[in-house]
Amino acid sequence: MTVTPRPARENHQPFSGLWKFEQGQDMKMNAQVTKLQAAENDLKQLMADMNWAIKKAEEAIGKIAPHTLLTAAETESTASSR
Repeated sequence: MTVTPRPARENHQPFSGLWKFEQGQDMKMNAQVTKLQAAENDLKQLMADMNWAIKKAEEAIGKIAPHTLLTAAETESTASSR
């Protein structure tokens, strides 16, 4: 039986193509993971901004509410005294 050796490049060509495909898939997966992490960070920042805005709105309402109640009471007393 005679064995004819083939060049190494021919032997590994199918595996080389598979390796390149897998590397491409890994790069796509890494890009997707990076995008998801960026989206998660953006969402966390948005939630923090919303919490800050809610807190500031509550503080503003707390400052306005007593004045509004006082003004309403004054208006009612003025109207009833006429």
